[in-house]
Amino acid sequence: MVVTVIVLSTSSAWAQMAVPYPVTRGNSRNMMNPNARPPVEQRTPFEGSGVVEGAGPLGLAVNANGMSWKVKPDKNCKIEVTGTADPDFLKPGLWVKFNADIDKKTKATAPVNELEIVDQRTAMVNEKSRSGLTGADAGAKKGKGAATATAANSGPILGKITAYKNNELTLETGSGTVKADLGPNPSIKVNVSDFSWAQPGDTVDVKGWYMQPGAAMAQDIKVTIKDPLGENPKKKAKPEKKSAK
Repeated sequence: MVVTVIVLSTSSAWAQMAVPYPVTRGNSRNMMNPNARPPVEQRTPFEGSGVVEGAGPLGLAVNANGMSWKVKPDKNCKIEVTGTADPDFLKPGLWVKFNADIDKKTKATAPVNELEIVDQRTAMVNEKSRSGLTGADAGAKKGKGAATATAANSGPILGKITAYKNNELTLETGSGTVKADLGPNPSIKVNVSDFSWAQPGDTVDVKGWYMQPGAAMAQDIKVTIKDPLGENPKKKAKPEKKSAK
């Protein structure tokens, strides 16, 4: 059996994907069920870029070169969604991490000017890769959850927001409650592994394989958030120029 592997450039990948994977003797059932996954050796790989049209529980709707595609993540798909956010986007339930010095009252000794929004999955991966956090290992050994910097320590803080009021964050970490005041113009990054965070207009890069016309299975999805999450539309509006009299 001759297997044809197609490597497509990002500029034309999506347009050229409308070629079904090879059908050979023994896999005629795929003609009856176009959603059936072809054997690995018969998949037509691709990679391309597009713009998010929408996100649902099963995948992304992507527009590329004027065509609409349904992109479904494979069970082992690597998903990366990155961007920025405004302080107004912060709310209870979100996971965040930042570096700070924590006093004995479990509060940051100085305003936090840089932090990162993560999701629980990303948080767990980051925690597993850590080692040597002062004062954190004891909390983990007692079964209090992921290791994190605690009272009277310096280092990375990771936790879930339980309250955000008057510019003060309250987090529940693996070792207890931590509070921190935000600086006047904090830099907030977004780094999550959930494609449902994608918004229409965001750019997306996909690697995977063709399923059928208008549908693809992704093994790698990278979404770049176009506009800061939680940004007030009035900030983007340009003031009208006054006409000269």
